[in-house]
Amino acid sequence: MRALPEVAREDSSTTSGPMVMNAHLAALALEHGASFATTDRDFTRFPGIDLLDPTEATSHQA
Repeated sequence: MRALPEVAREDSSTTSGPMVMNAHLAALALEHGASFATTDRDFTRFPGIDLLDPTEATSHQA
């Protein structure tokens, strides 16, 4: 998975616990060019992820 080091590099000093899973999911979305639907605003810290908030009608490009 090529995108994981890029995502993990964002701020590896504070990536622990649940953020490790978030980084993994963000890397998967980047690797496959997929949008990611979530209400978890923690994903905005990963640049390049196309976030879709399922409670809103618009998307957010991080």
